[in-house]
Amino acid sequence: MRRLLVIALIIGLAWSAWHVWVPPYPPPVPAAVDVYIEPPQPTASTLWRITTHRMVWKQGVTDLRRQLAAAGFHPQLLQRKEDVELYAFDDKRTFKSIAQAQQAQAEWNRRGVNDVDIEVLKPGRYHISLGRYYIMEFAQQNEKKLSHTGLPYQQTRRVIRIPAMRFVFPAMLRPEADTLWKKLQNLGVSQPLIMQDDEFQRRFK
Repeated sequence: MRRLLVIALIIGLAWSAWHVWVPPYPPPVPAAVDVYIEPPQPTASTLWRITTHRMVWKQGVTDLRRQLAAAGFHPQLLQRKEDVELYAFDDKRTFKSIAQAQQAQAEWNRRGVNDVDIEVLKPGRYHISLGRYYIMEFAQQNEKKLSHTGLPYQQTRRVIRIPAMRFVFPAMLRPEADTLWKKLQNLGVSQPLIMQDDEFQRRFK
């Protein structure tokens, strides 16, 4: 009987020792949770930019600079190459001699079309250009004029990369940008663009 008590005591001590020295299992790691993060929204401190429309003629830049300076504005001129859609109008005919081309040119002039240039495609082959435009509204006006002549012409459109210029105003808060945008509109500045400064940096820097 005494031996049974001793054995029971030894087993109890061993069981207690195992619980003391064996570390507990670690808690399960929670599964990763996908969290949707909204893109940053404009805040009261967000900066905005205003730029003028794209210009490709230096005379247009000179005229607009003078107009803005008279109103007290002195923005920075940004010059870079941009993809621009070109609207090209041409006489459908080709001519074998310069005399024939000049005769056709005079015919266009008599019908009120003055933007007429003779181009040499190769010796003995001449072509007449009826205008090149980078602004859709001007192209539409020219097409309307050409359609009334009754003479054969064609229009083609293609994208080309050319030097372009814009006036850029300093970054400012939205209320100031809105005020400036309205002032430019009142001055007659066509199509000023307003955008967040971050977008301006991505597009034009």
